[in-house]
Amino acid sequence: VLDQLIQLNPSHQVVPVLQGEIALASNKLEDAKMHFEKSWKDNPSESVGEKLYKLLGTLKQKSAQNQHLDNWLAAFPENTLAILFRSVRDQQKGDKANAITGYKKVLEVAPDNVMALNNLGWLYFEQNNSAALDLLKKAAELAPNSAAVLDSYGWVLVKNGKVKDGITYLEKANQLAPDVTEIAEHLAAAKKM
Repeated sequence: VLDQLIQLNPSHQVVPVLQGEIALASNKLEDAKMHFEKSWKDNPSESVGEKLYKLLGTLKQKSAQNQHLDNWLAAFPENTLAILFRSVRDQQKGDKANAITGYKKVLEVAPDNVMALNNLGWLYFEQNNSAALDLLKKAAELAPNSAAVLDSYGWVLVKNGKVKDGITYLEKANQLAPDVTEIAEHLAAAKKM
C-alpha cells in the first residue's frame, strides 16, 4: 500500500508517517526517528508529536526529547498528553508549582487520567493538602494493578493514620513489583507502625 501511495503521490503527508511506522515495527528506531522528524517538520500533527516524543524516549535521547516536547507544545498548546509530559518533566526538575498547574489542566480535560491523578495526589501529599487522598483513591480505583499507584495511595493512607488500610495497598503493590525498593521500604515502615 505504501509503495502504491508513493507512486501516486510521493510527497503525500502520510508517506513519512507510514514509513516511520514500518521502521518502528521492524525495530529500525533511527530510521523511524528520521521519518517521524520529517513528518513533524513538513506537517506537524498531534499524533506525530506523540510518536516522536515516545520514540526519542525509547532512544534515550533526553535532550532531543525535551526540545521536541517544547516544540510540540508550541505547535499544540492544548494537547493534553504534551501537557502531561511537561508536568512530569517539571515535577522531576523540582518545579512543583508548574507541575501542579499542568496536572490540574490535564484533569480538567481528562478527569480519569491516572498519571495526573497519582502525581498531583503525591504533590498534594507533600504539601499536606487534604485533597491528596481523594485523588490517590481515584487513581487506585482506576488502576488497581499499578504498583506505583497502589504504593502512592497506600503510603499516603499510612501517613494519614490509616495504617491497616495502607498496608493492604502496599502489600499488593509489593506483590506486583517485588523488585522496587521504595515499595518494599514503604511496606516495611508501615508494618513497624
